[in-house]
Amino acid sequence: RIRLLHARLRGDEGDNRCGKERVMKFASAVRWLAGGVLIALLAAGPVLAGDPVPSLHPLHEGREAVALAEFEGRWVCSESTSILLEISKATDGYTLQLVGLDDNHSIWFDVHLVRLGSAVFADIQQRSGDDLFLLSPHVFARIRVNEDELRFEFLEDNYVRKALENGRTDLAHEWMGSTLGLTAPTDELQDFVESCACDDEAFDEYVNFTRMKEQPKDSNS
Repeated sequence: RIRLLHARLRGDEGDNRCGKERVMKFASAVRWLAGGVLIALLAAGPVLAGDPVPSLHPLHEGREAVALAEFEGRWVCSESTSILLEISKATDGYTLQLVGLDDNHSIWFDVHLVRLGSAVFADIQQRSGDDLFLLSPHVFARIRVNEDELRFEFLEDNYVRKALENGRTDLAHEWMGSTLGLTAPTDELQDFVESCACDDEAFDEYVNFTRMKEQPKDSNS
């Protein structure tokens, strides 16, 4: 029954009977998301002027997965040292644990990396845990990573709004009050993101992390 429910939420039954229901669940999740759970943590600090745009569908599916050894590790947020990021390789993609050091509260995400054009993107989705009635949105970010620094550059809400308004794209979307949510299928999302992969204006909401250095062991211990 649980598998069937997941199939219905994902729309894997071969028809569109659950399409409207899925959009409604997505809208509820986006409104909850906009309350600050994901964005307030991933978009830490005063750098961001707007919001990352959420999507009903993933970005990575149907493309070869990207594996980056340097993506893994423990990172501390450059804008707020009370936020710790732990990234580890999973069977499918990566597991990302976001830890608030002030209250030791953790939020878990599934992350998949995909290359579109000349850039690598992270498809980030918060784990819904036991709440099968919450359809967690996907958030997309262009990533830049080296041995010591990790930067998430989020697909920016205002950029997508302008692209819709001026006819540059006709991506399917829904409005949840003043919040924009994308409902376009994965292949169309990939085409759009690839078309703006090198446009810094599309990804000007960012957050930086610095790799945590291993503490030297006490020779007396």
